[in-house]
Amino acid sequence: MRAVAFIDGQNLYHFCRKVFGCGYPDFDVQLLASEICLQQGWQLTQVRFYTGVHEANRDYKWHHFWKNKLAAMQASGVHTFSRPLAYAPGSSPQGPRATAREKGIDLRIALDAVDLCHQGTMDVALIFSQDQDLTEVIQDLKMLRGRYGRSLLIANAYPQQPPRRSAPGIKGAEVFLRFDAAMYGRCLDPVNYFP
Repeated sequence: MRAVAFIDGQNLYHFCRKVFGCGYPDFDVQLLASEICLQQGWQLTQVRFYTGVHEANRDYKWHHFWKNKLAAMQASGVHTFSRPLAYAPGSSPQGPRATAREKGIDLRIALDAVDLCHQGTMDVALIFSQDQDLTEVIQDLKMLRGRYGRSLLIANAYPQQPPRRSAPGIKGAEVFLRFDAAMYGRCLDPVNYFP
């Protein structure tokens, strides 16, 4: 089965930081998606990574981190999509990062997933996120699979948390793949992308 991985970069990072204690986005998305697909017996055909990025005048360090990491991902064959973060009106360049928000990332994931479903180029949509806003794209993919009479499995991958603190996967996904600290540790990117 041909799998395409759709990775919500900020969602993945924040949950990995919460669960595994990573201090920055130290994951190698190609390795992580490959490892999960290997365990499931799927053929990974594409990795697609999506993230918001700070403007250089707002946060020089994180802007250049993502600029460098995204370039490295692209060089390794990962399809990347990034957008500048949106800032609350009146927030100053020196203001806290909490005023920044991603805009359009979930929509871009949804559009790409629906497009690939129309093309018939994937048998598994593997979504790395816990963002419930993606529930709607899952519903649309199920509707399209019925319309086209195709088999399309919708899988959701995210960090495994202790049972009492477990956050759910995306509602409507058909397979939930929780990866632990050991798997995450095998899929680290050793390069320092900070300026």
